[in-house]
Amino acid sequence: MAPRKGTIPKTARKTARTAHKRAARRAAEYRKACRRVVRIDPYHDCMLIVDATGTFFPKGPGAELPVPGGEGILQPILRSAEFFYRPRPVVTETEAEAAIAVTIEEHKPGHVSYETSYLTTKKGDLLTYETVRGWKTGLSSKAAFTLRELKRALKKGGPQPIFAEHSIAGSEGAKLHPVLRSLPILIRVYKGQEPIPECFGGFHDACGTYTPLVDKLDKYGFERLIIFGLAEDYCVGETALQAKKLGYQVYVVRDGTRAVTKAGQRAMRKKFREAGIPLIHSRQLRRAKQAA
Repeated sequence: MAPRKGTIPKTARKTARTAHKRAARRAAEYRKACRRVVRIDPYHDCMLIVDATGTFFPKGPGAELPVPGGEGILQPILRSAEFFYRPRPVVTETEAEAAIAVTIEEHKPGHVSYETSYLTTKKGDLLTYETVRGWKTGLSSKAAFTLRELKRALKKGGPQPIFAEHSIAGSEGAKLHPVLRSLPILIRVYKGQEPIPECFGGFHDACGTYTPLVDKLDKYGFERLIIFGLAEDYCVGETALQAKKLGYQVYVVRDGTRAVTKAGQRAMRKKFREAGIPLIHSRQLRRAKQAA
């Protein structure tokens, strides 16, 4: 017998209920993961500090693109770093003092994200392939890329936010915040050194070209990444999502990062939930007993 008009078939109702239960179960598992104590083994777990450079801190040095409350991540990073120190004595490079990696954004003049690379495009604009598809001109003499390269990058890598000049190679804005420079860094990876495309994520740029980060992490046998840095809705978020897709276990430390905007933070945290990337507090970190 056909279902009456306006009613939902029984099989469809059952499928909807099953999907709802699965979604509720996943949500409960995610909330549990966000509350879990995370025990750190510095031979398999790595502290990854993303772009904690002068450019992104309101009080500098640099401060070209200050992230609100950026200085608030410094103490959580310093407190948490102790869990990633390895027992002494340190004998070889593979038994380095601490399992700490950093990414550093470093641009050269004429970068694709700089408003000075364009004639009329201003900071805050969002360039898309559709926007520039018909352009015959539009780049300033400062641009270190061609219009053809721009169109190709936007078509393959997606929209490009436009900013003021920042993270210029050799400047204080492209160096770790002074408070963090005493940390024993095992892995240091520079990103964004090519003028195009953009490179928010620590593992690869917008068009898929990889940085050395994955090879360096794999060299030391790291399986799980605990991520700190700036900003949550840009480079931290993209790095975490890329790491998850590459098969790493990933946690983002919520008091060890800050977002540029609340809307951007909400959007990125939705992506974290969908990807199964827990947001934890630095107080949840502990040293594993076997690593003590």
